[in-house]
Amino acid sequence: MFYGEKFLDLFHKILLPSLWLPGNIPALLHNDFDVSHRIYCPRPECEALTHYALNSEIKVEFNDNILSTNHEAARHEGLYRCLQHHIHRGTLTVFAPCDHVFGEGLYRVIKDIQPGEYLVCGHPRIDYENGLEAVAAFLETPHSTNNRELVWLCMNSIPHPMVVHGKTNRETYWRTIRQGDHWETYFAEPPPVAFWSVPDFFDAWRKPTLHADWEVIDHDLPNHCYKRGRLKLVTDSREFFWAEFTSNRQYVPTLYTRLELESLFYCHTIPLRWYD
Repeated sequence: MFYGEKFLDLFHKILLPSLWLPGNIPALLHNDFDVSHRIYCPRPECEALTHYALNSEIKVEFNDNILSTNHEAARHEGLYRCLQHHIHRGTLTVFAPCDHVFGEGLYRVIKDIQPGEYLVCGHPRIDYENGLEAVAAFLETPHSTNNRELVWLCMNSIPHPMVVHGKTNRETYWRTIRQGDHWETYFAEPPPVAFWSVPDFFDAWRKPTLHADWEVIDHDLPNHCYKRGRLKLVTDSREFFWAEFTSNRQYVPTLYTRLELESLFYCHTIPLRWYD
């Protein structure tokens, strides 16, 4: 789900090449997963992706009914309606935002997901202005399947100011410590990489949400699943790793959280080990 030229560019340069790394969509297809790409975006963006849809090795489906307005704030609010619309399908879903670069290993971490489970994976933010071309070039070169090169690129070469800050400051939201051959990171609000939706997911919207309706994806839904023993975490970059592009003018020096939900406190205590 996306809108705008910036994210359309990221879709082509970053998201698609990284989704098609050998351990991701190709591995799913090789292991007999029935894979389709469902895209929520306004009509102009749908039309710009016609070539992709016609030539893709997997089924591509578009929905341009929800994100149809030209008003940016309204479109951002519309993102949660896209999420709800998709939850109704009751499928195993990989959440693939255009501003994320996928490392190897998607098949490894989603192959055993069960209905009702919610898999989150913390990540570093990377510098959009200074890192876009570096990541695009990285995706065009051979690299290992354990994600070491991508971790090094994100943590050492093109880190977002939040990452730089988190290396030397013990923040609640995001912090990291060098431990021998890896970074040990603590992230209170790791985003979802995949979930298998069930009807009780909608309970997260049936009471006052912690923040806006869209923020349910990082807060209320993980908490809902945590209370039921269905929240899963990726904790080792050798299994899977990803990163999020963010402008170096946003979230400086960092974001802050008060750990208001049980799942936030839990995730805040779990070490994520990223090997480079």
